[in-house]
This record gives sequence, structure tokens and C-alpha cells, in this order.
Amino acid sequence: MKAMGGSDRTKRRVLTLGALTALAMALAATGVEARERKREKAPADPKAAAEERYKQEKTYPTKTTWALRSINGKAVPADYEITFMIDDNFRGSGFGGCNYWSATIYPQRDQKLLAGPVAVTKKMCEPARMQLERAFLGAVHSGPNWDLQGHQLTMKGRGGALVFDRAL
Repeated sequence: MKAMGGSDRTKRRVLTLGALTALAMALAATGVEARERKREKAPADPKAAAEERYKQEKTYPTKTTWALRSINGKAVPADYEITFMIDDNFRGSGFGGCNYWSATIYPQRDQKLLAGPVAVTKKMCEPARMQLERAFLGAVHSGPNWDLQGHQLTMKGRGGALVFDRAL
């Protein structure tokens, strides 16, 4: 076995030191790039950032009765009085315009509602009222997303778009 001379050791140390320096610089550059990407994703407008945080933190307002004002952009006749409410036990209930209804409804992440089977009384009404009631209950049962803006609740999903006002 050949003894290593001082010059070989020095070369090896320089090469090792150079490799470690290059590695440290590459890691530092990666960290800077990651911070830059975070800055790019952050909204420049502080108000928009606050609204986004608020939207993410919303919880469904239980024990509040809502009156349906429109379905798929069409106004609901005032005398139909279609209502929606979820209590603290996640029991949804209300009046569909002709029949009373109830179902287990769970507010989920990302402002989504998940409904179980719907129980409905069996009263018969005029066809237009029954059709609106079916559309309303179908939209509620379709797992819509919900949003709350002031005194107005909006649900949108496969079953359509529902707009409610807070009832008294």
C-alpha cells in the first residue's frame, strides 16, 4: 500500500471542500426559489388575502331558517314559503312548498353539504308547486356547495342553484 503524499491529501481536501461548497450553494438557491414561489402565490392585495382566509374558515350557520328566493335564477312565488334549516344535530328540515321534509344533512369541508335520504309528507298540491318542491329537494340532496354572503345563503350543485334569504 502506498502512503499518500501531502500534495495528494491537499488536492483531495480542495476537491471535497469544492464539492461541499457547490452543494451548499445549490441548497441555498433551492431555498430562495421556494421562497420566491411562495411570494408569487400570495395575493398582492391584502383584502383579497383576508377574504380568502375568511372563505376557508366559514362554518355552516346551524339553527337558522332560510327562505328560498330563487331556484336556477327563477324567482320563487312568495306564497310558496319554501324553507331550509339545519339544527345542531345535523337534522335538516323545512317546508317544500307543499310538504314538510326532513333529512340528515352534514356540512363538509370546502363548504359542501352531504344529505341522507329525505323524508317527505305525502300531501298532493297543484303540479307547478309539486314540480318546484321536487327541484328544491333534488338540489338539496345533490350535495351542493354553499356560500354565505351577508344575509343570503347560496347553494350550487348538480341539482341547480338555490338562493335563500334569512327568514325571521
